[in-house]
Amino acid sequence: MFNQGFEQLHENAHIIFRRKNEYLWRVTYLDMHSIDQGGPYRDLIRTMCSDVCSTRLPLFILCPNGQTNNGLNRDCWITNVFPPNKQISNIFRKQYQFVEQLMGMAICKKHYLNVKFPILLWKQVIGEEITIEDIEAIDIQSFSTVKEMEKNIEQNQLIYTDSDINDLYNSILSELRFDIISSSGQIYELIPGGQDIPVTANNFKQYCICYREYRLNEFHRQIEYIRQGLCSVVPSDLLTLFTAN
Repeated sequence: MFNQGFEQLHENAHIIFRRKNEYLWRVTYLDMHSIDQGGPYRDLIRTMCSDVCSTRLPLFILCPNGQTNNGLNRDCWITNVFPPNKQISNIFRKQYQFVEQLMGMAICKKHYLNVKFPILLWKQVIGEEITIEDIEAIDIQSFSTVKEMEKNIEQNQLIYTDSDINDLYNSILSELRFDIISSSGQIYELIPGGQDIPVTANNFKQYCICYREYRLNEFHRQIEYIRQGLCSVVPSDLLTLFTAN
């Protein structure tokens, strides 16, 4: 249903969704003898939202806490993850924009859309800075490994000599490379050739910086497309009226 709505509406959504009409399009359900702008109209919006927050589309995934049944916001959906060194396809970009054009339409028409997105998505949409806590709210394990390693090394620095510390680093970090498992379960390199670069005492701080930077920006491009879609219906200046909540 989302795909049918997208195919027929997305080209002119920035115009259609700003009209003053009570109903913005006509809905025809084939084989159901249903042609009007009331029940089927509202049902189409509901069904498109149901498609968005589901595995029927490749646009969104259940947040990691939901995948592992652990932590907060287990019922929230977040944008799918794409290789950081490759462009997101044009069709996905337009579909992300269309999702938020529906949001703009909902603001203008006072519709309720049944979508469950986490606070970090809304923060980025209105231009607020996201934090590590926002990431942990959808992925409680996201920084646990790095934090634990930093804690162990810091504690042992008070006990061991410099040479012993290097040995300790190597024993703790021996299995790590400059890569990361994304929220969708794919492995991506943090730096070019990262899968072949071991983490050592000398580059551990760089690894932590790259790791945190990836986590904080994992969904940035996708949410930026979403923000563009919203701003095509609701002028961006008016978004200052909203908080993420």
